[in-house]
Amino acid sequence: MDVSAELNGFWSDNGGSFVLGKYIYNHQPLVDASKNILKKAINNIKGSVKMVDIGYLIETEAKKVGFKVIKNLAGHGVGRSLHEEPENILNYRVKTTKNDLEKILL
Repeated sequence: MDVSAELNGFWSDNGGSFVLGKYIYNHQPLVDASKNILKKAINNIKGSVKMVDIGYLIETEAKKVGFKVIKNLAGHGVGRSLHEEPENILNYRVKTTKNDLEKILL
């Protein structure tokens, strides 16, 4: 489920997954893992942490529990409009990011 809301000129956007109806496909472990990984990612966000590092954490944690991230599904910034910069907040690490290039060049 994806829900967006606006209040006093500021937007919020949130997506969530849950199991509805008869439980026959065993998707609950995926839903639970996603929630746990999200909590861990949020707890690791600090001023010096780069988005690419959070993406790497999400991808690594997903792999630890037997899942993978969907590479063509990303987050985005919100604020005075529903879609703002950054345009793509990835749930995985891209090896050719500026952060990696800076490490190579130093």
